[in-house]
Amino acid sequence: MNRGNKPKLRDLKAEIIRKDGTQYAFAARLGIRESFISSIIQGRRILPESEKKIWSRHLGVSVEKLFGEGESNA
Repeated sequence: MNRGNKPKLRDLKAEIIRKDGTQYAFAARLGIRESFISSIIQGRRILPESEKKIWSRHLGVSVEKLFGEGESNA
C-alpha cells in the first residue's frame, strides 16, 4: 500500500461524512455496498478512474481534490 495517499483517503472520508453523514448513506445513494467504500478508504482496494469521477460528482468535489491528480488511491 502506498502510504503517501493516506491523507487523500482521509479527505475522501471527510467529504463523504460532510455530504451524506455516513459511509452507509453514501453507499445507499450510489447503490453500492458500504464495505466497498470502507475498503477504498482503508486503502485495501483501488477505485477505478471511472468510479472516481462518479464519486466526486456525487460529493460535489473535484477528482483531483479527492484522489490527487493522476494518482491511484491505494
